Amino acid sequence: MKQKSFTLIELRVTTAQQNCFSKNTNTTSLRPAGRTSRLTQSSSSHLHTPKAFFTQSAFTLIELLVVIAIIAILAAMLMPALQKARMKSVTSDCQSREKQLGVVFAFYADDNSDWLPGRYISKAYYGANPSKDGSSWQNMLGTAGYLKYQGMSTGIKRENILACPAALKATAGTNFGLNTSLRTQALNTAAKSRGVWNISDPFIKRGTVKKPSSVALLGDSNETTYQIDPSQAADEFYPIGANFTRHQGINMLFIDGHVEFMQKDEVRYWKTTAIRFSKPWFY
Repeated sequence: MKQKSFTLIELRVTTAQQNCFSKNTNTTSLRPAGRTSRLTQSSSSHLHTPKAFFTQSAFTLIELLVVIAIIAILAAMLMPALQKARMKSVTSDCQSREKQLGVVFAFYADDNSDWLPGRYISKAYYGANPSKDGSSWQNMLGTAGYLKYQGMSTGIKRENILACPAALKATAGTNFGLNTSLRTQALNTAAKSRGVWNISDPFIKRGTVKKPSSVALLGDSNETTYQIDPSQAADEFYPIGANFTRHQGINMLFIDGHVEFMQKDEVRYWKTTAIRFSKPWFY
């Protein structure tokens, strides 16, 4: 068989092709399986970068407005509940202060032969600190050292138990009004005949109250007074001096020391005998 001869040029081209194939084979064999070349990755990255940029997730203006609207709706739904919780907390704080006042009244009665403080004390009953013009019950208790009396005509002192946390001021030095009918009923013949009290003094002793858990000692009053008078009406139905707006009702401290929240319609002025001899007045 006749051997094929190569020219010099053909020989060099063939050798160059063999060398190039050998290099490519070596490079591929040294590269881990599944890996692509750096050039391939870089080229692929550059080729796909614009596409990736335009396909990324982002909020549109409409989507943003929808999210804001949902948040606003949720806030509107939660606000009444939060407001209700806040009002309940303030009411509980007010009740706690009235309970503390109940302890003060009990201490006073223990020290004074079971007598309860009157609505307004003349100098004859003012103890060691007589006053020319007498004193209201909260002033007297402050002077006697049972509590701290402070002027609150420009704003309440929230740390003072004489102040209701829901009130803005207390011109009379307190936001709680004493039940002035205690004295009136103690002298009333009808009350005596019913066995409510049987005394002739204008002050009240705890032991003379037939049902202390049903007779109010004091309650939430208006910011300008220290008394609640059920024998008179501020309007056609409700006792003068009572405040029903701070708590959408009224907190009442009873002679036995417990505090009770009562609805407005449960606390009427003495329009009828039935109202007069019922809780929270006389029972």
